[in-house]
Amino acid sequence: MRISHRIASAVSLVLYASAASAQQASQSPRAEFVVLDYMKAAPGKTVEYVRFEQQVFKPFHQQRVNNKQMVAWALYEVPFTADPHRDYDYVTVNVYDNMAAAEAPGMIAEFQRLHPGKAGTRLLTQTEAARQTVRSELWRLVDQTAPRTAADASGPPSKYIIVDFMQSKPGVDYVAVERELWKPVHQDLVKSGARRSWSLYELVLPGGTSYPYDYATVNAMSSFAELNVMYPDDLFKRVLPNISIPDLAKRTETSRDLTRHELWVLVDATR
Repeated sequence: MRISHRIASAVSLVLYASAASAQQASQSPRAEFVVLDYMKAAPGKTVEYVRFEQQVFKPFHQQRVNNKQMVAWALYEVPFTADPHRDYDYVTVNVYDNMAAAEAPGMIAEFQRLHPGKAGTRLLTQTEAARQTVRSELWRLVDQTAPRTAADASGPPSKYIIVDFMQSKPGVDYVAVERELWKPVHQDLVKSGARRSWSLYELVLPGGTSYPYDYATVNAMSSFAELNVMYPDDLFKRVLPNISIPDLAKRTETSRDLTRHELWVLVDATR
């Protein structure tokens, strides 16, 4: 959890895929902004850090969800990171229905009211000692698949998500490639029950040519076993019968570079 009035200028992503999946495929995606905070637990304090998130900050965020100040909050562990320096091992996800709400003004004051007197300051100090916020990002939902069932649309976030970070290439409509080629593929997987949802996000902040990615896709799954066969052999011929596999690969590779590929595992989330 990150409590800061600077959240809008230094904000972050991830991907609360179940909240996005509630829209129908024929509709434009809901207005949704996601703030991701990448966390590194202090040596020997992983258990303590997770306890703070679950026992102190989850109830705070649940209250904000109940008050309709945010859509959802989740904590993910990143057991397999693409970062060779391993500079984070957890990510908190804060979901909002508009960009202004992502700034979260008055958040510190709200926390102090929930934990009056010296308790609030003490809890914040203890949390800072248990983990470091490595970086933050703000993302905007661009598109997503339709849910297979009403339960999928309204249920809790998926236990496992695959997060792929992309750097789009100049002169190519990367979003069109995702929408025209890959969204139908993932919609078929959702329909068959092999996937919970698929979402496409665009990075809002930070940005610039020095940043390693500007888009991300999120594949949400119900079980670890679903990772074994990501794309069945007959999938592409059935969904994209007029496009060869080599052509699909070429169009994809010329539209973006895949810079990070990670598995995130849900630890806890608001209702």
